[in-house]
Amino acid sequence: MAAVTFGAMILTAVLCAKANWQKTKKNVSAQVDHALAESDRAKTMENVSTRLSKYLSAQLFEEILTGRQTDAITSKRKKLTVFFSDIVGFTELTDSLESEELAALLNRYLTEMTHIAEEHGGTVDKFISDAVVIYFGDTHSNGAKQDAEACVRMALAMKERVHSLKQEWMDLGLLNGFDLRIGINTGYCNVGNFGSNQRVDYTLISNEVNLAARLETAAGSGEVLLSGKTYALVKDVVTAKERAPLNVKGFARPVQTYQVETIESPKGAETQTFHVDEPNLTLNLNPAHLSQSDRDRYADILRNALGKLDQSTSQNKTNETPDPPLK
Repeated sequence: MAAVTFGAMILTAVLCAKANWQKTKKNVSAQVDHALAESDRAKTMENVSTRLSKYLSAQLFEEILTGRQTDAITSKRKKLTVFFSDIVGFTELTDSLESEELAALLNRYLTEMTHIAEEHGGTVDKFISDAVVIYFGDTHSNGAKQDAEACVRMALAMKERVHSLKQEWMDLGLLNGFDLRIGINTGYCNVGNFGSNQRVDYTLISNEVNLAARLETAAGSGEVLLSGKTYALVKDVVTAKERAPLNVKGFARPVQTYQVETIESPKGAETQTFHVDEPNLTLNLNPAHLSQSDRDRYADILRNALGKLDQSTSQNKTNETPDPPLK
């Protein structure tokens, strides 16, 4: 009788253990499925966020992602430096290229301009065909003077980059080349969400924005045209030529304008200059004046040149006639 009872107890224990194991396995399986589902959702959200980030400026995307920027239709008044640029002769350019060539050229150009804007702290507001609108002073500002200076440095970096792009495209035979015209103005603007309850656009409005656009239109090929207010902020570091006052709708008086010629190197940039002038070798390099894309490209050129030099040195050693043996 005792043996039967003991056997029944063992059987009961085994059945309970099996039941507990099945329950544990089910719980573990459910937890694994939940974790996988959460992981899939996280990957999906990450992919969506990555795609959405390309529709917004880097600064605005970060503000939205961290919750500092809401979708409420509201704006704030800030002192901004506003940049407008477009390609001189773009209409004629569209007539001379196939649509695929034009799209490739325009996308390459806008990509390079966006990189330069981000390197200098500018917020890309929008692309309007070949035109680019950028502003400084929101969501982050280093102060009106520093914002204006950064904008002018960005404009000159863009001019330099377009010069190299123009040569690349001319080498490919796509076109005879093109150039930029740029207008920059500083003033108080309303910046924030504008639109409807269904859709908003984070942008800026004011007469100061219109003035920047008018300055761009008035600039000549390859020129950077500043308003008097922007020039007053950067005159300590910029060499500029005074231009004729500009009559602009919405402004009671003609607007004084200045054409940028040069800008001083950033502090400490002179110590980074590398200059060599030897027979068969001339090199003048200042990394402070280069965009990141230029740095990468020039580094590839220098590595390629060094490789050719090493190859030539090896060939010369191979072709050298050995000294005759001593008798």
